[in-house]
Amino acid sequence: MDVIHSLLGSKKAVTAIAAILFTIANSLGITAVSEESLTMILGICGTFIMGQGLADLGKEKAKVESSK
Repeated sequence: MDVIHSLLGSKKAVTAIAAILFTIANSLGITAVSEESLTMILGICGTFIMGQGLADLGKEKAKVESSK
């Protein structure tokens, strides 16, 4: 249960899960989004995940440097 709680606390994981669910919903016809719009949405999600990863790296670097 702790794994699920920590996973849902991660902005990157929540964004990835939302992107996957949106893609599945679109392929099943639940949403009426064009392929071009879907590509844009997934691109934004991917960019957010990469940016958040870089921010997390910066936080860890600051922790390491402050502990020295």
